[in-house]
Amino acid sequence: KGKVPGLHIIPGDGGPGSGSTIRIRGAASLNASNDPLIVIDGVPIASDGGFGMSNPLDMINPNDIESFTVLKDASSAAIYGSRASNGVILITTKKGARQVSELPQINFDFQTSVSHVSKYVDVMDGPTYKAFVQSQIDAGVIDTADAMGTMGDANTNWQKEIYQIAPSYEGNLSLAGRVSLGNVGVLPYRVSGGFLAQDGVLKTDHMNRGTVAVNVSPTLFDNHLSINLNGKGVFTGNNFANQGAIGQAVRMNPTHPVFDSSDKGIAGYYVHRKSNGTVNTMAVQNPVALITQKTDISNAARFIGNAQFDYKIHGLEDLRINLNLGLDYAFLDSRLYGSLDVYYRQTRDLLWDYEVPTPPYQYTTLLANAGQMDSYGAELAISVVPVRTKQFSWITTPTISYNKNYITKLSDPSKGFNYKETTSGGVGENGIMNTNTQIL
Repeated sequence: KGKVPGLHIIPGDGGPGSGSTIRIRGAASLNASNDPLIVIDGVPIASDGGFGMSNPLDMINPNDIESFTVLKDASSAAIYGSRASNGVILITTKKGARQVSELPQINFDFQTSVSHVSKYVDVMDGPTYKAFVQSQIDAGVIDTADAMGTMGDANTNWQKEIYQIAPSYEGNLSLAGRVSLGNVGVLPYRVSGGFLAQDGVLKTDHMNRGTVAVNVSPTLFDNHLSINLNGKGVFTGNNFANQGAIGQAVRMNPTHPVFDSSDKGIAGYYVHRKSNGTVNTMAVQNPVALITQKTDISNAARFIGNAQFDYKIHGLEDLRINLNLGLDYAFLDSRLYGSLDVYYRQTRDLLWDYEVPTPPYQYTTLLANAGQMDSYGAELAISVVPVRTKQFSWITTPTISYNKNYITKLSDPSKGFNYKETTSGGVGENGIMNTNTQIL
């Protein structure tokens, strides 16, 4: 349950908002992108997530997702063309209530969690490291006793100095209902908002995310016209920690302190110095200083909206006209494509349990074909991008489709089916003539 064949998700580095690597049936290119196309409510989203966002899924609140569909092979290419060469992930958000009651539904949830590093890299502490260096000097591996002169008197666990217990807080509020429009139709609506504050296990790593989503999906004119209006806005603020400190914390000498307020330190932090007093730039750097003395902040805002109109022509309900308008606007860093699908299919396996006589049958019922059905149709989709800049993308996708099903042959189950017995020209092992029954 919940698994999709051919879909592989590799978790990210564990930082707040870090994106996972998604692959659908493996990688297709060594140099080009292997990320699938992500479509949110009919609007294709750039795979890089945009400037200031770790991945495109950062901009949608998981609490607003209604369905998550993965398209592979020809099914994806037929709709989205070459952009879907790595597969497509379709995300549909929740819509307004369609129940009879017009009373709105209010949902609120709040959750908190705590993350921590469950296991550290096994390294020596200060006294053990000193004893190890002395043993190497005694064994002649280290040819000078000056190595002990570089040792300090501290016992610092550098990994515990850079990691922290990281809490996260998330709250979501939604309002869903419907408004009756009398004889014209109904107007379902849904408004939601969410906020996430998440710390990373690496100190100074933090992310804030606020989301707002509005959906209006009225049905008018005796359900002939369906309109779906979506708008989603997101604001994210990130403080990215210096991950270079992770490797330095494993290699740093545990006998040295974190802080040094003397004139040998820099900005109050301990640094390695040569015998002449200059800073040793080739030595391992202070991990705590790497984190606290680097500022890497990003703030990103983005808006995605789309309007979808589906109209069944009166008198020709099998003919539908669908128009999907998408808008992707953000503070972020194939103009024409389309597809034409024509299909025709004959179904000859409409099965039914018939009552049959015994003999010649060993059972009282037989599963047999009850008829056949022909299905055919066509769908034309043309996508146009009139305007595309670094911060604005306008996508228009009109589609026209026609689908029809005809039952060309149907037997009456109450009358059973006709059959005849034929005798083959051979004798079986038991000496009895072989008898076959043919369904007409």
